[in-house]
Amino acid sequence: MSKKLLVTRPEHDDTTTYLSHYSKLVIKYAKDNLVPVKDFKPGTVKKEILSKFIDKQKPRLIFLNGHGGEDCIEGEKGEIIIKENENDELLKNKIIYARSCFVAVSLGKKCSTFGKGTCFMGYEFPFQFWFDETRTTNPIKDKIAALYLEPSNELVKYLIKGNFTKTAFDKSRELMVENMNKILKENEPGALERFKALWMNHEGQRIYGDEETSF
Repeated sequence: MSKKLLVTRPEHDDTTTYLSHYSKLVIKYAKDNLVPVKDFKPGTVKKEILSKFIDKQKPRLIFLNGHGGEDCIEGEKGEIIIKENENDELLKNKIIYARSCFVAVSLGKKCSTFGKGTCFMGYEFPFQFWFDETRTTNPIKDKIAALYLEPSNELVKYLIKGNFTKTAFDKSRELMVENMNKILKENEPGALERFKALWMNHEGQRIYGDEETSF
């Protein structure tokens, strides 16, 4: 097993573009901490390429971004890159965080059967975030989106620091609570809806498998 971080960053709509840009912050953090990174950049998130890399290089930490379903995770333009009962064995003995809708419903639970050393973290509900439409060309400057995406980034950062999976999971949820309180204190138009979206992320985030494993 290689102490390497793998990140997928498809970009083909506003959602995946935001996830991709915020993932760059995690990549920078990893490199600053001397952690090797394999960055599957936009245009390269293909099933065959990804599968071969995981099979040969065996990265310990896998950070997946993109759309998803109950039993799968997508890469470029809807191409399924990980599918339950098809190539999910690639995730065995890995720490996986999937910033994708619904993936914890079935795929995440399946990973819990892989035994010690495997942990899957993802979402049972849609992963939601609001964004400022005036910032779509520069997502990192979007303070609204940051309320949703920074807590999810922190989960991976805590893993990079060497924390147990459950610790990283809990820390991200704590930051969600802090940001929900910020939203309510602002008391601006639409605040309740923005709060609900972050609440759903909080309630839908799941952890399956080994909760005391680390990177």
